[in-house]
Amino acid sequence: MVDQLVQALAKSMALLGGAVLCAVILMVGVSVFGRTIADLLHPLRDTVPAAGHLLDLGIGAIRGDYEWVEAGMGFVVFAFMPWAALHHAHARVDLFAPYMPQGLRRLTHLLGLWGFALAFCVIAVMLGLGTWSKYQSGQTSFILGLPVWIPQAAGVVAASVAVFVTGYVALSATRGIMRDE
Repeated sequence: MVDQLVQALAKSMALLGGAVLCAVILMVGVSVFGRTIADLLHPLRDTVPAAGHLLDLGIGAIRGDYEWVEAGMGFVVFAFMPWAALHHAHARVDLFAPYMPQGLRRLTHLLGLWGFALAFCVIAVMLGLGTWSKYQSGQTSFILGLPVWIPQAAGVVAASVAVFVTGYVALSATRGIMRDE
């Protein structure tokens, strides 16, 4: 039951992160295309009437595109972490592990899992405190004037899910090792 809930939660976060990532990629593509077209039209503004009309319509980069990327990517990174943790898809370097005794390999693997859980716990708490600080100060983004705390709060939610999933993975591995011994 809990396995299915954790799987569904991790998968949902990954799908949501993927959707946000696709939206960010599409927005960047449209913005770069618009900027390129505008750069080509500006020299023609005085000689080709259609160029001036297109520029007057607003052809160009998406206003605040960098801010949208910044807002979306923080969430995206944390949204993929539960899925990566659940499937042990994090980066690791096995220089010495093949030469270690089986028991020591299990112990280092377990310590790594608990380390991830602890790290995500600290990250989620600190991100939450930072988000609260941004909310209280009323800080907004420079170009669009968006409240900074809103995308950070989405990151807190995703980081909290990562805490739950990494904790579950570490606890499950601990139980599995204890049963094997």
